[in-house]
Amino acid sequence: MDLRGGFDWNLVFKWEVLPPAIHQKRLLDQTAPIKTPMIAGGLFSINKTTFDYYGKYDPQMNIWVSYVMFITFIIIIIVNCHLN
Repeated sequence: MDLRGGFDWNLVFKWEVLPPAIHQKRLLDQTAPIKTPMIAGGLFSINKTTFDYYGKYDPQMNIWVSYVMFITFIIIIIVNCHLN
């Protein structure tokens, strides 16, 4: 069973079962990427200077998922800015 990370409308993290069409594709190629709105904070790399420039982690965030969401959104913004 393939899972991906996601959020409900209260922004509570949850695991979702992949839709059948995506699951079928992954049976043919298990290395195929899975689209998800989230990345784990320990699974990305960024240049330290760039990380410092964009503000690092916000020390006011007290909930662990906030850090993951923050970094994910920052990376999405950076990628979109560079692509446009």
